[in-house]
Amino acid sequence: MPDDYIRCFVALAPDSATRQRLQALPRMGRARPVLPEDLHLTLAFLGDLDAERAHALARALPPLATAVPTLEADGLALWPTPQRARVIVASYVAAPEVVRMHEQVVALGVDLGIDAEARRYRPHITVARLPRTLRVMPQQALDSVEFSSGPATFTHLGLYARAAEGSGQRYQALIEMPLPNGAASP
Repeated sequence: MPDDYIRCFVALAPDSATRQRLQALPRMGRARPVLPEDLHLTLAFLGDLDAERAHALARALPPLATAVPTLEADGLALWPTPQRARVIVASYVAAPEVVRMHEQVVALGVDLGIDAEARRYRPHITVARLPRTLRVMPQQALDSVEFSSGPATFTHLGLYARAAEGSGQRYQALIEMPLPNGAASP
């Protein structure tokens, strides 16, 4: 078991239908699509955690695994800004239950001495990463993509970290708990 976990976050895992719809988006220039198994809706980015804090958080998360409504798509966006875009995201309308879950995760982190990222919460799923050499991706490139990903449904709440090199995945689940929505497994 590692001493530290890198780039930790708490997220909702989408169901297989949501993953398939997001993977069906057309290629956008030189953007690299996110692997289907790595798609997630981040509730809180926590950064690097030592094993003790990661395990304490994993033990404290299960009560937060409550029902989450299907989220309506709100469009595609270049983040963090169109002028300095690093990723393409599918953004979603913020349901009160998801915002509350985000706030609970942040509060839980504070209780455990973990500082969550302090940006305003905007529900999204990263669908593609832009190459570092790409200076600017024009907004027209996104506007030309018909965004019909449909609503997003989620099956699990989890704590994730950067996966080990050579694993083939970008992230690994440290713990995942099924949500009581009755949705199918991812």
